[in-house]
Amino acid sequence: MVEVLKYDLVIIGSGLAGLRAAFEAARVSQGKIRIAVLSKVHAMRSHSVSAEGGASAVLYPKETGDSIDLHAYDTVKGSDFLADQDAVELLVQEAPKEIIFMDHLGVPWSRMIRVGYFRDHLEACRSRGRPSLRIRVASS
Repeated sequence: MVEVLKYDLVIIGSGLAGLRAAFEAARVSQGKIRIAVLSKVHAMRSHSVSAEGGASAVLYPKETGDSIDLHAYDTVKGSDFLADQDAVELLVQEAPKEIIFMDHLGVPWSRMIRVGYFRDHLEACRSRGRPSLRIRVASS
């Protein structure tokens, strides 16, 4: 006989966004709802861990010459100007706080040699280097 599992909320994806959504749902519901996080891959193989995964945020604007406006522009440009610009504005405003929050939870971000700084990457659609936060994957 097949066991039927019942949940109040099912989240598809175990990357940073999925796990953050589950965390927030548990917090808001004060633990009163049953939450399932489903993934087709092991959590440490999610897109947040893969080569193009991770997260970007403007964490050190003075040190890097970066800004929220540049991050918003790069995000919209990277979407071929199809992204909802209000959503992008909210994303880039909230990203630094979320990154720090997840760091305090223990997300194993890659860090620069300078103590405490996150690694800075300059990738294809960025106007300048921006901390592109990668999760370190422990080899097993």
